[in-house]
Amino acid sequence: MDPMARLVLAILFAVGAIPVGHLLAHALRRRSLRWPLAVICSLAAATVTVFVLPTADDEEERAPIIRGTALVYGVVTDEIPSDVVAEMLDRFLTNELNLDVAVRSIDADAVEVLVRESEGIESEIRRIKNLMRRVGPLEFRIVGDIDRFPDECMYADQQIDQTPRIVTDENGEEIGFWADLALQDGSTEEDPRYRISPKELSTALTRTDENGRQQVFMIRDGFDISGKYIRGARVGYDSMGGLCIHFDMSDQGAKRMRGLSSVYLSDPDNQIFYRLGIILNGELMSAPNIMGVISDNGQITGNFTQQEVEDIATVIKNGANELFLRNQQIFEREPRSEQPFLLE
Repeated sequence: MDPMARLVLAILFAVGAIPVGHLLAHALRRRSLRWPLAVICSLAAATVTVFVLPTADDEEERAPIIRGTALVYGVVTDEIPSDVVAEMLDRFLTNELNLDVAVRSIDADAVEVLVRESEGIESEIRRIKNLMRRVGPLEFRIVGDIDRFPDECMYADQQIDQTPRIVTDENGEEIGFWADLALQDGSTEEDPRYRISPKELSTALTRTDENGRQQVFMIRDGFDISGKYIRGARVGYDSMGGLCIHFDMSDQGAKRMRGLSSVYLSDPDNQIFYRLGIILNGELMSAPNIMGVISDNGQITGNFTQQEVEDIATVIKNGANELFLRNQQIFEREPRSEQPFLLE
């Protein structure tokens, strides 16, 4: 019970106890004790209300204890507060995907996904981890081709051994960033399988980070097209019959996409090509050549499985691509741990 509700109840009980004191005085046939007994009853009622009724902490301690696994993720708090992220993520995972989980904010910059103990908890955790890799900002950026962007690539090359993803020019202005080359599900560090073959990006500036992950330099253009300009997504097939995600742009998004694809339109006759990078949660999922002006729709390709395209389409159409989570999971409790946690 919160403090304000406790105070209101204390006042009500104190006032309500006054007639009890009068009745006691009447029963004792001591009219002179009416108000002294009324005061005593009133104080007793208020004391019981304040010190005996359970507090919010007591109620939390008596909350059902659920065994399972807790997955903790960092939140980019300057974009959306962690409690709002937790609420949106909980609605997405439980309502849209029917997963038996709960999400709560545990700090100003972290949220926790609680997975109930069950017979199939290992597969459930794998599913959630794959989903959480999709949850994050969706961006459309131009791939940093060495021939097309010599100045920007020169600055990026000078900073290629530095840890930060952001690339700046001599004035400290941001001109681009490094995006991870997306891995196919099931890939390992020993045997990485990328969604885009590095050979397809032979003219792009790339680097390998401290963890051995391939990264591609992306140009920070002025169009800033993100997932907030997408109004719908669905599973479909590309021109080669492969699984992909079709998406539709809002009017404002279509205007920006027309501008971007017009400025960076490829010219095959002169062997000039620009690639449109589609980045989901910091990972470059696909990078097709811009062969025509794009407006209100497009597609995301990348050697997907059926489950992957369904998950990504669900993330995009439900707005989960606007949640700003840090790329890496911070902490995980072991499945079937003896240490319980509370599920609010």
